[in-house]
Amino acid sequence: MLIVTLALATSGAVVAFVEAKAYLSAGILPKERFDALAAGGIDVGLSTASHTLILNNCYEALTSVTARLQPAARRSAVAANCLLVADGISAGEPANAFAWYVAALAAAHNDDLPTMTERLRMSQISGPSEQWIVELRVNLAEDHLAALTPEVMAGNDRDLTLLAQSQRGVASIAQRYVRQADFRERITALVERLPAEQQQSFLYNVRLAADQLSRG
Repeated sequence: MLIVTLALATSGAVVAFVEAKAYLSAGILPKERFDALAAGGIDVGLSTASHTLILNNCYEALTSVTARLQPAARRSAVAANCLLVADGISAGEPANAFAWYVAALAAAHNDDLPTMTERLRMSQISGPSEQWIVELRVNLAEDHLAALTPEVMAGNDRDLTLLAQSQRGVASIAQRYVRQADFRERITALVERLPAEQQQSFLYNVRLAADQLSRG
């Protein structure tokens, strides 16, 4: 019994140590987090919470102003390391749509469009109705339309249809709707397949979002 107790205590301590390393090595400030991701050898941890932490850090490092001010080689290193990390997480958590999305985003940053497209497809499959991830996916897909396969394009249409049915969703695409005629035509065609009351709701939300954009 003592041996079992000691074994459990030891394994618990190991898990706690791994989790602590994941949090402590991630960095506190944005630049520290960027530097850690650029250096590689990232401690991912074992828990969902630590996985979410590192995925959020990757998203920040790939999209923030701090990231844009870094040399191209360092940005490329971050993208490559984040792709490895996100792929590792999604291998153990295939239903983690955010991990698949971060992998797609990282691949896009290094112009690896086939990998981006495949990871985007997996995010569409694993998180078809998680609106906050849908919003992220649509922005990435719309920025790389020419690279999408027919299957991923169809998934993007489903994502757009979901966004068109809520005020928040419309707000997330309002700027693109106002400024890009081709996008406006595509989403209008999708909305026309919805029931009449949802079409009216879409038009109302578009006007509301466009008005908010015009007021800055």
